[in-house]
Amino acid sequence: MQQMALSARSKEINPGNAVVVIVECHVWGGAEVHTTHLLRRLQERGHRVVLMCIGGETEAVYGRHLSSGVECILVPVARGIGRLVNLYRAVRQCRPGAIVLVKGTLHTGGLWQDAVYRVCTSRLVTILHVRPSVLPECRRAWYCGGLIPGFGLWWWKMYLRGWSRGILPKRSICVSESIRQYLIQKYSFSRTRTVTVRNGVEVNRAFEHGAAHRAVLSRTGFPDDSILVITACRLSEEKGLDCGVEAFAKVQEERPNLKIRWVIAGAGPEEARIREQIFRLDLQDRICLWGFEASVSSILPAFRIFFLPSRREGLPLSLLEAMLAGCLPVVSDVDGIPEVLGGSGIGVMTAQDDVGGLAAGLIRMAELAEGGRSEMVAAAQSRVRDHFSQSKVLDELCEVIENA
Repeated sequence: MQQMALSARSKEINPGNAVVVIVECHVWGGAEVHTTHLLRRLQERGHRVVLMCIGGETEAVYGRHLSSGVECILVPVARGIGRLVNLYRAVRQCRPGAIVLVKGTLHTGGLWQDAVYRVCTSRLVTILHVRPSVLPECRRAWYCGGLIPGFGLWWWKMYLRGWSRGILPKRSICVSESIRQYLIQKYSFSRTRTVTVRNGVEVNRAFEHGAAHRAVLSRTGFPDDSILVITACRLSEEKGLDCGVEAFAKVQEERPNLKIRWVIAGAGPEEARIREQIFRLDLQDRICLWGFEASVSSILPAFRIFFLPSRREGLPLSLLEAMLAGCLPVVSDVDGIPEVLGGSGIGVMTAQDDVGGLAAGLIRMAELAEGGRSEMVAAAQSRVRDHFSQSKVLDELCEVIENA
């Protein structure tokens, strides 16, 4: 975790007050898994915990995953001043000692919502799970035949919109160091108030290979001797699955006899487009759109390769779980992914949108000899256990919230 200047004496949250965790989402994913673990750990540390869901869709996503004892409040979706009034009333009735705003992106919510939260408590903490979209270079127009430069107002509008989201939170927690550095360098976030607490997984989990393998083959109809590849993620543009399908088609073109099959587990707005692309490339007998899977970790041991051709990431929980389950990664080298693999030589990392590199990585991992594969799997599992323990990560996260 990034070092911070904290007071010598911890500023405790009054036991009568709640830690209010505010969420807004449409589908289940890594950020939602992370949040449910945080809620449980806050409870274990003796806090009264309230999950505030903005909109009925969010409440439905979280409803079946909450542990007992977590209070859940629904805030109806509204526009303009009505939204702010609803949020203020809902937060105030919880008597917040701290507010944690879970942000899928930098711009989740808005500056005025941040102001409402700060009115309710000085202890506002945000958790950022994905790097913002790229802030373009400031290029100014020239007027009067090139004699008068423009002010680049479009760029300043984009910059100030992002910069303003770092003003009011007492701490901005990033799940990877790459996100933290991006916010500091591009949006001038405070170095002392912007911290990194990386994602983590349960490292002592036991996996059952035989049952998982039978379950996957039964559902997909793939041949028994298939080399199984999995992607587990939200089906959205930043995950780069369109590029992944192109890479998989290239594998079939270059190695037509390679018995490689791909399962895509997840749901999201890009599902229809991905399905159309699979049919257009005649890959429907080799790629299975599995749909949403609540317990992905139970089927991971069936797979040899974990495939993630993302364009933007935080620090993917699914990658950590897959490595722990014995999958070798073929991934793009964006954002927090290199922080997981480091310079360890585990799996294959390629540049973003590198169809040829992704295809070559899939072929290399599929054809890897068993001895080399076993060594790489052991190295991957060791790296996750040594550096991404969920228990340690959650305690670090709670300490940042408690000391904000």
